[in-house]
Formats: sequence, C-alpha cells, structure tokens
Amino acid sequence: MSDDLIPAIEIVKAMIEKIDSGIEIKSVKYDSDRMEHKFLFSKNNKTCEVVLLRDFLDDLNDYTGSKESKYWIGMEGALKKRLSIPMQIAGLIPFSASIFFDELQAWEQDNGHNIEVYYSADDYEIFQDGLKELHHYLEEQKNSLSHLKLKSFPYDEDQQRIQDMLLYRNKQISENSSSSFRDSISVTSREHLKAAALIRLLFYENELERGHYSAAVKKEITAKIVKILSLLSSPVFEKIEIAEYLHGISKDRKSDRLEIAVPDNSQKRQYDVVISFAGEDRDHAGRLAELLKTDGFEVFYDDYEEADLWGKNLYEHLTEVYSKLGKYCVMFLSKHYAAKQWPTLERRAAQERAFKENREYILPIRIDDTSIPGMLDTVGYQDLRQKSIEDIYAVLKRKLLPINALLPIKAEADSIGQLGLSDDAMALLKYLSDKSERALANDPISPAEEVLGALELSEEALGFAADELDEKGFVKLHKTLGMGKAGFRYIGTTELLFSATDKYLRDWNPEDDSITLSQTLIDIAQEGHAVSVQGADETLKWGPRRINPALSLLIDMDMVNPSKAINPDYISIHVILKPKIYRYVKRTKK
Repeated sequence: MSDDLIPAIEIVKAMIEKIDSGIEIKSVKYDSDRMEHKFLFSKNNKTCEVVLLRDFLDDLNDYTGSKESKYWIGMEGALKKRLSIPMQIAGLIPFSASIFFDELQAWEQDNGHNIEVYYSADDYEIFQDGLKELHHYLEEQKNSLSHLKLKSFPYDEDQQRIQDMLLYRNKQISENSSSSFRDSISVTSREHLKAAALIRLLFYENELERGHYSAAVKKEITAKIVKILSLLSSPVFEKIEIAEYLHGISKDRKSDRLEIAVPDNSQKRQYDVVISFAGEDRDHAGRLAELLKTDGFEVFYDDYEEADLWGKNLYEHLTEVYSKLGKYCVMFLSKHYAAKQWPTLERRAAQERAFKENREYILPIRIDDTSIPGMLDTVGYQDLRQKSIEDIYAVLKRKLLPINALLPIKAEADSIGQLGLSDDAMALLKYLSDKSERALANDPISPAEEVLGALELSEEALGFAADELDEKGFVKLHKTLGMGKAGFRYIGTTELLFSATDKYLRDWNPEDDSITLSQTLIDIAQEGHAVSVQGADETLKWGPRRINPALSLLIDMDMVNPSKAINPDYISIHVILKPKIYRYVKRTKK
C-alpha cells in the first residue's frame, strides 16, 4: 500500500525509529469494513502485526496544535503503547515497563465516575502483590524523610487507600475463590491498581535480566509479563495517569526495594530466631538468647557470633542475617532502639523481608512506648512491662515448636485438648478450618461481623478467642479504626493453623502426609530440576486442602526451597528438594 494512502505514516515511522531503529515495516493493509490499517513489522526474522484504527491515525494526521500540549503527548503515548506492546509480546523488542511512565493524558474516559470491571482471581493476585510492594515503597520514602520532622507524609492518604484496597480485595478473593467476578472501581482506585501492576512489571523485568534462571522459569516469568501488559493496555487503564509517587522510579530499575530474588542460602547457617536490640537492652536480649539456646533452637545473638563477625563487613553481613537467614526476627523496641544506627539497619532489613513474605516474621517486644518507624500500632506485640522475659519466651516457643519439630515426626493421635484453647477459641478455629478450601494464608479472611453471626459470640468473647489463636500464630488480625470490642476488622488464617491442627480436625495428619509427600516428590523429581507440586498432587490425588499443610511442614523444616511463582491453589507451584529430604524419608521409614 502506498505511503500516500496511509494517514500519519511519517508519525508512525518516527515512533518506530524511537522504539527500535532496527524494526522494518514489511507491509500495510487496509480493511475498509473495519476501517483499520494492519501493519506488519519485522526484525531478525521475527514478525508482528499491529492494528491501528483509521480514526486514530486521522487524529494524529490532522492535529496542528502545539507538540507540547497534554493532548499531543497523550496521543503520542497511546501510539507508542499500541506499537510497543505487541512487539514486546512477539519478541521484536525487549520487555520494558518504561513505555507506561511516559504518559500524561488530558482527560478521564469515564468523567470521574466508578466503572464496572471484570477480573479473574489471577488478575487480583497480580494487583495484591503490587499493592503490597507499593505500600512498602511508600514506607521507605516516609522513613527517608523522617529527619525533616514533617507533620504529615505527602502520600499518607495513598498509603491508607492502598491498605484499604488490600483488605477489600483479600475479602473479594476469599468470597469468590478462583472464580472470576465483577467489581466497581473509581479513578483513584485505578490509579493505584495501575501503579501496582507497573511495579510488578518492573520486578519481573528485573528478574528476566538476571539471566540465571532455567528456560522453563524464564518462560513462566515471560507469561506473567505478558499478562500484566495485557492488563495495563486494557481501556480501563489507558487514560489513567501514572501515580505521582511512581514518577522517576523507572530510572532506577535496579533499586533494591524492587528486587525480590530468592537467594540460594543452602550453604548459609539458618536461624530459628535472629534477635535485634540496642546495647542498652542487652540484658533482656541475652536472657532470651540463653533460653532459646538451652532448648536447642538456633539463635543469632551477637555475643554467640563474636568469632564469625570478626573481620566481616558488618553492614552487608547483618543485612543478610536479618533479611534472609532467620525464620523469625525478635525486636526489642525502646527509645534506645529507635535512636541507634545498627538497630535501624537491622530493622529495615527485617521489615523488607516481612513485607515481601506477608507473614509474621517480625515479633516485636515493647520495652516502652517509643514510636518506631515502619512499626504499625496495629501489629501484635509482647510487653516487658506486663510479662517477664520467661513468660514471653513461652509464647515464642509455641510459635517455634511446629517449625522446629525435629525428626522423626511422631504420628500418635494426640488429643485436641493439648492445644490448650478455650471453648470459644476452639469454635473459632474449627470455623476457620472448615471454611478453608485450600489451606492457604488468608483462606479464609472473614469480617468480624460474619464470624460473630456464625458463632453467636459477643464481640468481647470473639476478641479473646481471636487473641488466643493469634498468640499461637494460627491467625492474622487485620485492624482498623472503629473495629469495636472484637479488636479486629478481618481475621485471616495462617498456613500454620492447618499444618498444626488438621491432625485433630481432619481425616489426615499433615505430619504423616509430609513423609508421603516427600517420597512422592523424590519419585517424580528429575535431577537438577524443580519438582511440580501439582504433579505430586496428581499422583496422590489429595487436592490442595490436604497437600498444602504437608507442604507447609516441609518448607518450615527446610526440606525444600519453594518457588515464588504466584499460584492460587498451592503454597508453591514447584519446589527444589534439599539433600536433607532424602535423609528425612529414610529415617522416618526405620
């Protein structure tokens, strides 16, 4: 087709030159029925078809105003996106989130009203992970401005909205399971959701650039990128400007806060507990370390590590310890802790880990009421003004024992009474266990009002029951203002609830199942490859509700390395077996 018959062809050529000068236009065909031009592009023996509407090309061609106007910048941004996304998916150009950071649109397509959208649970998982990272990113920005003594952080409202969206969408996922569902979202919500998808896109692009993944894993990552690109290019986001707090973030693609790689720590010493404290509070920390060590737990306490720390780069080493090598981090919070440099380093490393994993990694112990950056008032803590260190250790030990249960696992039929729960707490435990379909964290996540109606408890009684389960690490309480005497707005399960209690409440025992699952994983494993949990489930025919508690135990006992791939059914879609799993199966069979 002659260039003279193609509107805005020179503008298209100029944009192609900006995107990648090596791309050629092989042909252009016009469909008069659909009123669209079909461009065929090629590079390095790869081709890609891009459809541009005639009306859109005419608008580009006929515009005679300022090239600095928002309208023109928005039109150019739309052209760049419509060309780049198919080229990325076809492999003509590398994936790059930067195309979404150039936008500056002049209008909203829905005039500010809520609009209805249709999402799958997988879409929501993408947004949930991104929203968590956004919240953490803004928390980091807040901490970096703490020396300015601002009365309020510029993005406090954004943080609160993101937190509210996380809770709301957890509820949606819980109610809709893996089914697709409709939702109604505002312009502001779409701005945050777009930011969430962008930050996930940046993360996956960084992962691809690492280059040490197998072809299969790279294929998984690429599929996730394609999914996010598809979401971002949908009309619901097309006219939404980038959230102000993300401007410029794409210039620092290697930022540590965006890189959530799973390190290979198989040769590193692993700790059940790493203790973070200020020197003035050493007596408390030392007593806790002594109690842990006496009971055989692995604990990181600086006095025990004197020889190992000698000569090390302490900044790098302590960052690794508190962000990677512990199963739990106990923090002694005080005015001294808030003021010291090394505790601040340890805290930030631990907070990064906690945010990425979205579980109870940090276990705070308050010595006084000093405000600690990044530590929300809604996080449960132990208080040394009300309990002795021995009493607090007793609580900590209950959290550790399911993880530290050493071989061989005992399979006797213990009484459920050994959990030491009140009748109300037991009723709440059974309610959450029965309602779960996959035995995952926040499966279910239930509003306090719903639980009150189901169990017919008073708010105060429910609060006491929830506190008992929280103390054992069985639930996560989501707290907001106006939550009433129950003390929480939503209650969600942890994976520990199922791995520790299914033997009492179900027809299976996760401890016995972990042995069977281990053998199955070994049987289907191929040397040097990750093992599919779904493949093991197809052999065992247990289903996610039974296999996940057993898998949780194997992860807690450090028998396998789980993948970080998102999956709605399994804790991990595939695992890498550690040498100790072979000894585990052999020993338990004796």
